[in-house]
Amino acid sequence: MTAGTPAPAVPPQPGSVGMARLRRLLPPLIGIVLFALALLFLHRSLAQLHYAELIGALRDIPAWRIVLALVFTGISFAALAGYDWLALRIIGRPRPWRSAGLAAFVAQSIAHSTGFATLIAGAVRYRFYLAEGLTLPEVAKVQALFGLTYCLGFAGLCGLVLAAEPQVLAPATDAPAWIWRSLGLAMIGAVAAYIAWAAAHRAPLRIFGRELPRVRAGSALAQTAFAAVDLSAAAASLFVLFPPGTWLATPSRIAGR
Repeated sequence: MTAGTPAPAVPPQPGSVGMARLRRLLPPLIGIVLFALALLFLHRSLAQLHYAELIGALRDIPAWRIVLALVFTGISFAALAGYDWLALRIIGRPRPWRSAGLAAFVAQSIAHSTGFATLIAGAVRYRFYLAEGLTLPEVAKVQALFGLTYCLGFAGLCGLVLAAEPQVLAPATDAPAWIWRSLGLAMIGAVAAYIAWAAAHRAPLRIFGRELPRVRAGSALAQTAFAAVDLSAAAASLFVLFPPGTWLATPSRIAGR
């Protein structure tokens, strides 16, 4: 071969061609499978519900309650978008709120309709973020941070409720109120410990040889706030749709006071 003569092209290996084709076909296949699963589970969930009964039940609910429930639902989904938006910033791959919000909305809507929340949500996020250049490990980190954010909000809200009103659960269980209050304080302490760790921890954290993204104190506080707003708004949207007089019985209400 003389100087300046281009090297002959190396034909692609069969294995590499197959992997390239799989990478191209896998995302739409995942989307089709997830959509089919969502339809299947929705069909099974609504099999005993008739259209006339649904319309009748909706007519029994005052219009202002439905509007208020929709407002709370919108607030919940706006906070839910913050989960992904914040997780992407933590791993160093920030995306606009609109992009993160769309991924979070579709992922969680499909996941909670099918019943396999973590598995399905991760697959849907992979479908969205793959097109934006994220790798599989990065999508896994986003999914893990999403779960952590939810746990922070859940622990914070439950801890506050149990610490403030432990007697609500005491009549329904054999455990005295002080045990529920202690559990609530422990949950609040766990959230506070995580935020304190985020404020004090400087070096990257490694587990099984894997470097985890560093979470700063501000991000830890934002995680807790996003999840608390999301769960509170979701609960409020259901509460306003409850029939009048529906509540969790407490000792004072049982006694008629």
